[in-house]
Amino acid sequence: MECRRVQHEQWLELRIEGRLDAQWADQLDRELSSLLRDGVRQIQLQMAGINFLSSAGIRILLKYRKELVAAEGCLQVTSPSEQVSGILQMTGLLALLEPSQPAASRTRSAAAVSSDNRLTFEGGSMTLYHPAPSATISLRTVGTPRMNGESGYTTACQLALPADTMALGLGAFGDSFIDCQTRFGEFMAVGGSAITLPADGGDTPDFLAGIAEFVPSVQALYAIVCQGAFARFGQFSANSTDEPIPFSSLVAAAFELCKSDCIALTLIAETDGLVGASLLSSPALADASGLLEFPAVRDRIGLTSEPAWPHSLALVCGIALRLRSGQALAKSKETRSLSGVEGSGVEGGALSGVEGKLAPFIRPLGMDQVSGHFHAAALSYRALPDGLLELAPTVTGLIKTQNLQGLFHLLHDTRPITGIGESSFLRGALWFGPATMQEETP
Repeated sequence: MECRRVQHEQWLELRIEGRLDAQWADQLDRELSSLLRDGVRQIQLQMAGINFLSSAGIRILLKYRKELVAAEGCLQVTSPSEQVSGILQMTGLLALLEPSQPAASRTRSAAAVSSDNRLTFEGGSMTLYHPAPSATISLRTVGTPRMNGESGYTTACQLALPADTMALGLGAFGDSFIDCQTRFGEFMAVGGSAITLPADGGDTPDFLAGIAEFVPSVQALYAIVCQGAFARFGQFSANSTDEPIPFSSLVAAAFELCKSDCIALTLIAETDGLVGASLLSSPALADASGLLEFPAVRDRIGLTSEPAWPHSLALVCGIALRLRSGQALAKSKETRSLSGVEGSGVEGGALSGVEGKLAPFIRPLGMDQVSGHFHAAALSYRALPDGLLELAPTVTGLIKTQNLQGLFHLLHDTRPITGIGESSFLRGALWFGPATMQEETP
């Protein structure tokens, strides 16, 4: 089978010839997947030259029609051969022959026209929207990280996680501390859905999606909790697929746009690879004191040896804090060479205010005087719609339809020789805004 791309002003025409059967269906699958990853949302399949269409080919047509409708685009078959037209009629798939542009897509296109803000930054560019320009995220902390202390965890706080809440930390799904004691691990929640990675020897994330009146909750050992609306939204893309955007560049761009020393953000994007770590055993177990002490740390924390899950869809959430001049978080002697996992302390004077309250929760991000805390979940890839997106329905739609592949704490691996750097992204959506610290919950 032959494929040839013809670019028109508002759509891309893909001309295919030959047999669209089981042998060649994978080729069409790869071609259409590549177009979606490149941001193409309006596709016409010119099938005048197709002399045989099998069920394997029909499956590909239905798969990408569904994906493009979800991304508020369309897939249309044009100029079908007599054989193709007959098969589509007999199988009741004549809708593939009809022009399809959902009303929501036309509305979103109008929204895109109304936003003329375009930002360029290191490695990429972003189209900006300002859905709630005066909004500020309310930030609080729950519990206290005890990574290097002698005393372990004995209690947990039950956190409700409604759609207006973003949260991350260590937690588990369950009814009580005792119920969760062997499973406490990384968790994240955003848009009314929550994801956990039980630290009980497995590596399979679990999730609860907020549907109808149901609100997920988690038993949290400690957490950063953000509530409210994000002030800004952006659709970003890398300048080149060969040079993905470093995560630190996206954080730096968000800082510049928010004009704030503390920001909260969520992103959904195709990743070129994620770098992070996750717990291999629960810190609430009786023998878990000194979680980061050497050499026990080797058996208690798993670290990516190379960027993980390239070309998957990453859901990332967290906060970043720009420290004042002369202040920096100290690195614990056990893991001094690994940014992002080390314990925290103070160098260059005592931290106060927001910095002091957040110091136990944040780690260096590989940027000068910037620290933060971010978790990332990897999901099977699905194209996102263009234009301004609502966070909660976008997240819920992904959680319900895509396969969860992993969850961990993002870090910047700066170890000499063996360090693999930081996570990077090719294209996606970013919700972000300034954050202010509220009273800490005991």
